[in-house]
Amino acid sequence: MTDLATAVLGQDADLFQTPDPEQIRNGLVRMCEQARDVVRISSARLDHTLFDHDEVRAAVSATARSSRYTEVRILVSQPHAIVERGHRLLAL
Repeated sequence: MTDLATAVLGQDADLFQTPDPEQIRNGLVRMCEQARDVVRISSARLDHTLFDHDEVRAAVSATARSSRYTEVRILVSQPHAIVERGHRLLAL
């Protein structure tokens, strides 16, 4: 099994499981940093523990700005909490 911190997007097909939100967030940042054309995030509530951090926003923003053809799509099925509370990804 590959370590999430060293996983390569499009090459490692392993399933990663960890109860540690920081490891998940670091993996999310790493995947966004490796993305070239598209970032798609689908989440029920866009969990603040995982997604509402400067490093996640910076990684998604950098990918979005890397090319005028880059797509960033974020689908949130239960957006009430992020509308009420705010979210760093909303600023993008």
